[in-house]
Amino acid sequence: MMAYLQTFTSMQFVGLFLIWAMMMKATGPLGGAILVVAGLYQFSPMKHACLHQCRAPISFLMTQWREGGWGALGMGWRHGLFCVGCCWALMGLLFVVGDTNAARIITIYVLVEKIFPGGETLSRIAGAVLLGMGLWIIV
Repeated sequence: MMAYLQTFTSMQFVGLFLIWAMMMKATGPLGGAILVVAGLYQFSPMKHACLHQCRAPISFLMTQWREGGWGALGMGWRHGLFCVGCCWALMGLLFVVGDTNAARIITIYVLVEKIFPGGETLSRIAGAVLLGMGLWIIV
């Protein structure tokens, strides 16, 4: 291990530790606050409006259709904003868990929430769980 670390220059070594520091998980009150925000967002009308648009892109295409390459780019940009609006709080959970296995679980949850019937109900259940966990960590 030491021989491997000795091959790094000092700048590479410092950069390596900066990357590791950025990848550390948020704990304590900050982690709890992120969980609470993500949990509350699961109940918000904005979340459900974005989820509705993400779950049924055909209605978006039928009402927002634009011709040409620039039109397609604009449509993709607008629909992408709905997808970000749907999942930004859940992606914030990655700062709390700081684990790639958890990232896979969150990704699978987002997929299930968007594809399967009952996604809005699942969203509210997840919101209650996240809110409870966040308050438990803060207290």
